[in-house]
Amino acid sequence: MKNDRNKPTFKHSLLGIALSVLLSTGIYAQKEVAETIKIETGISPSGTLEFTNNSFDTQIKTWSNAYVQLQLEVKLVGDKEDVETTLEALRGLCFEGTENNRSVNTKFWESMISSGFNHKIKLISGDRVTLKKYTVKNTLYIPKTISMIINNKYADIEMEEIAGKATLKIYNGKLICGSIGGKVLLDLKYSKTTMNNVPEASMKLYDSDIQMKTCGNLEIESKYANVQIERAGNLKFDSYDDDFKIGQLGSINGSAKYSDFNLGPSKDLTFDFYDCDLQMGETGEVIGQSKYSEFTGKKTGKFMVTSSYDDNWTFDEADSFDCRESKYSEFRFGMINKGLSIISYDDTFSVNNFSTGFTGIKLESKYSDFNFTIPASVPYILNADTKYGKLVFPEEQFDKKIYIKDNDKVNLEGRTKNSTENTNIKIEVKSYDSNILIRN
Repeated sequence: MKNDRNKPTFKHSLLGIALSVLLSTGIYAQKEVAETIKIETGISPSGTLEFTNNSFDTQIKTWSNAYVQLQLEVKLVGDKEDVETTLEALRGLCFEGTENNRSVNTKFWESMISSGFNHKIKLISGDRVTLKKYTVKNTLYIPKTISMIINNKYADIEMEEIAGKATLKIYNGKLICGSIGGKVLLDLKYSKTTMNNVPEASMKLYDSDIQMKTCGNLEIESKYANVQIERAGNLKFDSYDDDFKIGQLGSINGSAKYSDFNLGPSKDLTFDFYDCDLQMGETGEVIGQSKYSEFTGKKTGKFMVTSSYDDNWTFDEADSFDCRESKYSEFRFGMINKGLSIISYDDTFSVNNFSTGFTGIKLESKYSDFNFTIPASVPYILNADTKYGKLVFPEEQFDKKIYIKDNDKVNLEGRTKNSTENTNIKIEVKSYDSNILIRN
């Protein structure tokens, strides 16, 4: 006998009964809870609070009370028992330590696996729950006078101005904060930070951005970072593939590879660059070495390059310039006020003008080109020992000279007509296959 397809079978009837029982007993019933949990404790006005946070956006606000309070705005959706168990874990969070050193950790789970709308969580209590949805927003109230230690992952933090010190470690998050009264230790990874005014800072940055209004003395170790500061004190840096834009500075000292710098006026500069780009304002003494880099600057004080290789240097003015070793580089100066000294190989060097305070030039070169303009009013002595290449100078200005030419070798000793026996300004040239042009 064939079954009637339109007639309910015993199997289907059992399934319907089972579903009715499950629904009537509430096994599939979902509970949604919204609750604000508050925890608080006393703290010394000069104390330190360590705040550890994972995944929950947080606002840190200051108040005049002599205690700290953490408010957690919680929304949970899931099975009733799992929701209640999770709430118990959240209510169990607390401040630890003494009034001088408090700490709190907002992480209420040990592990979590999320798939679609299911969040399988192992709580810090050891219980395992499954939630359909959960959100937690933190508001932390603190006395303005305390110091802060923040360890934050996967969340954004906004913090009002504090008078104490701050140690800030941010991973894959965003930090916005007001001014900080004490020294700042900042560790950023895959993060963005905006700060107002800081008296002193030490930073470790990786693939992160930071913007600041003012900072006192600053140490930075960075990689793939973007740094923007309106005004800073002394800067010490160790940089790799970064972008720096800083306004007025004190002393600058550091090493960098593949980085770009846009710097305002500063006190002085010491550097070790590899494949970098520097644009800078007026500064004092400059000391450094470089490879494959480009420099553009305004006025400098004493300028000394210990080594240059395939670089481009363009400066409006320098007090003096000394290059101990250079290869394949190009130098352009609007003016040098005093002396110039260089050991050169296959370079190009030009000075549009030397000032009336000019003290002399000393060249040792191979395969290089030089172009100098020296005012006619400046008396000087010219001594040259060249082989191949060209030496061109304003001969009509010279009175006494000894000129010896032997094939492609030239020896020259001469002095300008306005020189005297007391003239001590010398241009000394020793060159091989170089072109040297001296003009008025």
